[in-house]
Amino acid sequence: GRVQVVNNQRISVTQLQSVMDAKAMAEKGWTAVEIKEELERTKFDSDIYITVDTLKYLKKGGRLTPAAAAIAAIDVVARPQATLDLCIALDSPVAGQGVVGSVLRVCAHEYATVNVTCTQTLDDSWIALDDTGLFLDEGARVNVQHTVLGAGASATGLAGDLLGDTAKVTIDTDYLGAREQVRDFNYELRHRGRKTECEIDANGVLTGTSKKVYRGTIDLVHGCKGATGTERETVLLANKGVDNKTVPVILCDEDDVAGNHGATIGHVRDEQLFYLACRGLDQ
Repeated sequence: GRVQVVNNQRISVTQLQSVMDAKAMAEKGWTAVEIKEELERTKFDSDIYITVDTLKYLKKGGRLTPAAAAIAAIDVVARPQATLDLCIALDSPVAGQGVVGSVLRVCAHEYATVNVTCTQTLDDSWIALDDTGLFLDEGARVNVQHTVLGAGASATGLAGDLLGDTAKVTIDTDYLGAREQVRDFNYELRHRGRKTECEIDANGVLTGTSKKVYRGTIDLVHGCKGATGTERETVLLANKGVDNKTVPVILCDEDDVAGNHGATIGHVRDEQLFYLACRGLDQ
C-alpha cells in the first residue's frame, strides 16, 4: 500500500532524522516498502549524547558517585585518514580540595592523526589523576603534550599499543615541582607493528622539597622489525631538598630494532644563585 508503518524504536532528534532520511529516499524514487525496510534495518545506527553544564546536581541526586563526578572519561575514535585535535584542561578557578582527573582512550585508525594537549594548573589542595590509553593502526600518528604545573600531588599514566606498521607516537611532557608537591609519571609504549616509532621527551624543574618519579618503558615486542623507540628526560634541580628518581626501561624481544634512552640531571650552582639574588630574585 501507499502507507507503511515504521517501528524503528527512535525518539527525539533521532526520530526527526528518520523523517528527514525517509523524505530524502522518497525524492530519490524509493518505494514506501523500501523506505520502511531501510529505516528498520538502520534503527540502531544512531546515538544521543546529553551534556550538562555541571555535575553538581547529578552528584547530589545520587546518579553519580563523588568519584565519578570528579573524573572525566573521554573515548576518541579517529576514522581512517582523519585529523583530530583534543584539549583537556584541569584547573581550580574557585577554592576547594579533593581529587580530579581524566581518563582518555584514543583509537586511531589507518593513517589518522590525533593531537592531544592536557594542561593541569590546579591548586595545591587538589590531587590530580591523568590516565591515557592509545591504540594505533597502520600509519596512524598520535601526539601527546602533557603540561603539569599544579596540584599538591599528581599522577600521570599513559600506555600505548602501536599495533599497525609504521605507526608513531610522540609524547612531550613539561612539569614543575615546587614547595612540597609530588609528581609521578609512568609511560609504557609497546611496539607490535613493523617500522613503528615512539619518542618520549620529559623536561622539568624541581624546587623546594618537591618529589618526582619518572618511569618510561619502551617494549619492543617480538615481530616489530625495524621499530625505533627513544626516551629522554632533562631535569633541573633548583634546590638541594628535592627528591628526583628517573627510571628509563627498554625491553627487547626482536632483532633489527633500535632502543635509545638518556637522562640529563643538573643543579643550579651557588654562583648562579648568587647572580640571580643580586638581581632581586629569591631562592
